[in-house]
Amino acid sequence: MLNIFKGKVIFKKDRSLILENDFSLREIIVTNIENYLFDQVYKFYIYEYHTLVNKNNEEVCIYGFDNLNDLIAFESLLKIDGVGLKTAQKIIAVGTDRLKEIVQENDFGQMMKEFGLSNKIASNIFSYFSILSNKKCSSKDISKINEAIFNLEKLGYTKQISTKVVWKRKEEIINNNFSKIFYLLIEDIKNERLNSKA
Repeated sequence: MLNIFKGKVIFKKDRSLILENDFSLREIIVTNIENYLFDQVYKFYIYEYHTLVNKNNEEVCIYGFDNLNDLIAFESLLKIDGVGLKTAQKIIAVGTDRLKEIVQENDFGQMMKEFGLSNKIASNIFSYFSILSNKKCSSKDISKINEAIFNLEKLGYTKQISTKVVWKRKEEIINNNFSKIFYLLIEDIKNERLNSKA
């Protein structure tokens, strides 16, 4: 169910606003607190996060977004392994369009730098958006891609570099056996390392 809250800002905290309208008072966590002014009315699309404090009590944190696209992107990000509420908010603040651009450019390092992400989380996000942007790939194709990444990792290469080189050659991986393009992938990894040192 989609929830919306509209109210006037009466107080600002570090990460949240206290808003009031004719019917209620709400504390809403927002991405860029500096964008909101006192005594101004704002409308938020709401995401509620429930945590169990103890057997009988539950705490509800309310996250607010200016537009529906940001709310949908936030919910999608939370489905990615390792992405929590704060990381998802940080990504929304920078912009998911920028994130998708970086994925299309296969620039894993830039993603880590711009969004302040750990290697593991960046790798999970990279894989998630790569798969989304390549919806024409069947589940069998995605399996072949993931298997190629896994095989390179088993050889001792990092997930970061394995993911990057595999996605650059996804068409070849989908259309061939891993063994046929194995040496090409190893060559790509060597080139990536040389380029990063240059």
